[in-house]
Amino acid sequence: MKRFCIKISCLALICGVIAAMFFALVYRVDPDGYFKNDADSNNPISLMTQYKNHPNPYILIGDSRMNSLRGHMDYFDQRAGEAYFNASFDGASVNEIVDLFWYCDAYAPLQKVYLGISFYNIQDNYMMYRIEKNVELIRNPWKYVFNYKTVLDAVQGARGNPANNEPPPADAPDFPQYADFVYTICAARNGYHVNQSNMLRLTEVAEYCKENRIELCFVTFPYHVSIYENVIKPLDIEGDISEYKAVLSRHARTMDTEFLSDFSMDDDHFTDGFHFANKNRFIDAILTGDDPMVRTLYSAE
Repeated sequence: MKRFCIKISCLALICGVIAAMFFALVYRVDPDGYFKNDADSNNPISLMTQYKNHPNPYILIGDSRMNSLRGHMDYFDQRAGEAYFNASFDGASVNEIVDLFWYCDAYAPLQKVYLGISFYNIQDNYMMYRIEKNVELIRNPWKYVFNYKTVLDAVQGARGNPANNEPPPADAPDFPQYADFVYTICAARNGYHVNQSNMLRLTEVAEYCKENRIELCFVTFPYHVSIYENVIKPLDIEGDISEYKAVLSRHARTMDTEFLSDFSMDDDHFTDGFHFANKNRFIDAILTGDDPMVRTLYSAE
């Protein structure tokens, strides 16, 4: 019995040492800014942790296109007249954008909100569920420390390879290749369909904002002509795109740049089929509506 107790004690000690080593590694590297709140990484946990520690009633939420404004937030704030928190991250789906809205609303009395929506991130074939999982990790430090991705990111960080590094930009945009990738996602399974659950959740957000006097604006993003020619036209989804924007505009102001325009035709305006280069022009367009690249849609009563 004594020998058994010694074995159990040794095992517990070893487990305790391993747990302490994991905790020390994650705490020292802190890949998501979970403990020190100083990470500048593109992932939802980092953004959610930063927002929890520094809530802001003025927010932007969207995918990589809204996130690309991060380096231009001084200009955005100057033009908007308020300091905004950019809670966007690459690859965000609409259901995650809505989850982030409710997460932010729980920490601050929201006043102005911009939600970035597109035909790509609102579809059935693009559903992600990272925010719900991350809420549990943020609430429980031990779950966070022993989460597989947290440990992996910490190890990469300790080796000098920070998590979420993006590949270096190509020498020149390959518009057809990017359009092929987008087409593959949109045409998967049963083809392209606007996700109706996403639409319902967005309208619920809009009604909540009306009831609580929160100024909500939906924002759509410009695409390169190659996306129209190689994705939208072959899939015959112009009607779907117009319909989802018409529904949103019945509930909140919608600044629409997601249409074929002179802006779409100019290769110099894009780094790939979705991501645009002239950020300040886009910011001015969605804030003022005074640009041919934007249409202000709003038919709410």
